[in-house]
Amino acid sequence: MVLSDNLRNKLLKELAQKRDKTLLISSHDLGHITEVTDRIVVLDKGDIVKDIETNPATLKELEAFYTV
Repeated sequence: MVLSDNLRNKLLKELAQKRDKTLLISSHDLGHITEVTDRIVVLDKGDIVKDIETNPATLKELEAFYTV
């Protein structure tokens, strides 16, 4: 089964909210992650290097972090 990005994002959000669950999503797609999460934890070789709440500026902050 192939899901559109919008449907996938909607299902992930609903699953987390309606079932009061925490989902762990591992991805390099910053756009996707900022759309479906409330919090982002960035790891580097297993160490936490950034732990931020998702907000409208998060994508720009992460892009700046990764361009360094």
